[in-house]
Amino acid sequence: FAACQPNNDLGTPFQKGQKVTLSATIANPDGGAKQMPGKQRVSGLDDTPSDPTNGAIKLTWNEGDEIKVTVNGQSATFTLKEGYGGSSTGEFEGFMPAEGTTYTVDYPAKNTPNLAKQKYVANGFGDELMSMHAENGDLNGFTLEAQNALLGLQLTGSDALSKIVLTNPATSKTYTLSCAGVTLSNTETLFYIVVPAGEWANGFTVLVKDSEGNDITSFAKE
Repeated sequence: FAACQPNNDLGTPFQKGQKVTLSATIANPDGGAKQMPGKQRVSGLDDTPSDPTNGAIKLTWNEGDEIKVTVNGQSATFTLKEGYGGSSTGEFEGFMPAEGTTYTVDYPAKNTPNLAKQKYVANGFGDELMSMHAENGDLNGFTLEAQNALLGLQLTGSDALSKIVLTNPATSKTYTLSCAGVTLSNTETLFYIVVPAGEWANGFTVLVKDSEGNDITSFAKE
């Protein structure tokens, strides 16, 4: 954290209502990281790997991003300052919700992501789906770790789609990607589905449905 008053002692607690700027860095994977299983990261694709099902993806902060800062059980929204988009490190500004010396930071700032129902985004995914968290950070900044993972699928064909359903056989939980308006072609179309991070020891199954609700194809990965 950096105080608005240059003479503030960074070793003392911030006061409730004090305007502060904090630095939040996304813990992006290195080139050897895998998208699934394992924790990834949030907010705007920086690049697309040649193999989206077995590569590393780097994401960055985007203009308008917000994080939630919690102190002693009280929370406030901090907003990315103008001019700091397009980087994995952002400067966020807001008002301290309470006095204290222990802080947690969460992204997104509002609403718990619903991974069960997702919408297709061309060459990307809904930024708000990739939860990140940091706690007990020092006053010089926070490093946010992603709480979810990212699965990439490449499909070809000629059908108009309605949805793609990913199932975890170990938990029976499903993650549905709505694809209304998307039509496959001979060129591979990339679909990203955000899922809870974990080992997925029993693999997963994928079911693809056309615009009429009929099954087009299904496959499993052990």
